[in-house]
Amino acid sequence: MNSFNNLLASIAARPAMYVGGRNINAVLTYLYGYNQALVDSGARPGPLDGFMEWVQRRYLVFHQAWGVDRILLHFYGSDRAAIGALPGLHAAFLADRAVLGIDGIIASRDQELTAAYGPFELGLIFHAPEASPTRPSSESAELDRWYHDPDSAA
Repeated sequence: MNSFNNLLASIAARPAMYVGGRNINAVLTYLYGYNQALVDSGARPGPLDGFMEWVQRRYLVFHQAWGVDRILLHFYGSDRAAIGALPGLHAAFLADRAVLGIDGIIASRDQELTAAYGPFELGLIFHAPEASPTRPSSESAELDRWYHDPDSAA
């Protein structure tokens, strides 16, 4: 895991050297590709296995349109800040995963979402911020309307 942590710190310091710019989506795409290569070569779990669920739990956002990149961009306000936060977030994630395991992170996420927003059933109830720089409130309302009544979008 040390080599992944070193890579993550290097990318956070100089993202353009790895992905051609300072873009959280590009950085995470690179890191998830690297994670998959490690898994394919026998690393189990990969250094990012369970990270998405952990981020959803930490920020109480669970929605099909909100990946890790969008959640971090929303809460950190810029690509630069989100990328800079990755090494610390990953360290906190690894500490939680060592105690809870991936299944424990998922169960904890579901419990915390239920406590915050009411009954939660995977795949049926989603929560995302009402409006953000990455999702205007009009889009939020339209997506929620479509999700609860797909025929209304016709």
